Amino acid sequence: ENLPTPLFGYVLVLGVGAMLCAYYRKWRAVDWLAFLGTFLLYTGWFEKFYRPALRSAEGMPEQMPIALAWLGIFFGLYLVLPILHELIRKVKAQREDVCLVLANAATVFYYLWTILLEKYRMELAYCAIGLCAAHLVMMAVAVKRCKDDLNLRLALLVIGVFFLTIAVPLYLRMYAVAIAWAAEAVVLVVIGLRYRSIWTQAGGVIALLLSVGQLLHELPMHTGAFSLVFNPAFGTWCFVAGAVLLCHIIYRRTSESSEDLRGLIVEVLYGATTLLLMAAATMEWNGHCDHNVAEIAAGNRLFFKGMVILF
Repeated sequence: ENLPTPLFGYVLVLGVGAMLCAYYRKWRAVDWLAFLGTFLLYTGWFEKFYRPALRSAEGMPEQMPIALAWLGIFFGLYLVLPILHELIRKVKAQREDVCLVLANAATVFYYLWTILLEKYRMELAYCAIGLCAAHLVMMAVAVKRCKDDLNLRLALLVIGVFFLTIAVPLYLRMYAVAIAWAAEAVVLVVIGLRYRSIWTQAGGVIALLLSVGQLLHELPMHTGAFSLVFNPAFGTWCFVAGAVLLCHIIYRRTSESSEDLRGLIVEVLYGATTLLLMAAATMEWNGHCDHNVAEIAAGNRLFFKGMVILF
């Protein structure tokens, strides 16, 4: 029957029982069984009752608040459950614990995406920001309770930054998206080098690629008359190029990688900076010739034609 509240209330009781087990003992099998059981039951209800209503409803489905509320409760439960024992005992989290945190984040965001993307894009962006904040708060707790657990802190940081990356294009326009991703790339590179995390540095590279990809996706830069140089499109290209150049400087001065690897990274980043600036300048001048000069010439022809008719 379509009775989500009694069903999920029962599931919550079982989840709290698993959390009590985690408080006293570290039984990872119990954590995973509770997680899988919870979301299998949620999936069963979602596919049988909620998805058909989602497809047929013209406005907001009647049970959307229930679906989102219980999803939020389960997210909080399984964000804390895998690392509760570690935070209490001040010991390092194992790989299975980090994987469960990641699985929880991915599962919850899948359902948020399914429920909200089509009609509630802005609300989905807010949810992504909320997921980012929740993981960053847990990272702060981990920093305070488990100072030596670098892997857990970095995992929570990367997950949080991922959700922030997702939120940006959902909320902002084209140029703001490219700028936000470029700025995020610089932050990730600094953090990755500070904590010697290859994964965080890789996240910075991905953010740079996303930023450049967003610029390419919106080509051509101009489709009509514009202010030469002083316009958002050209400024955004320059900002992204500046972010790449800043990463080049950071790697050249602070990287502790081998000399050959650091030299390769520095050369690639410098070449990418030069390529972006040259491409931006070329497209800006071509756009100026195609739109501004052509419009001025057309205006001059119209002016002289009018003068001839007048006289």
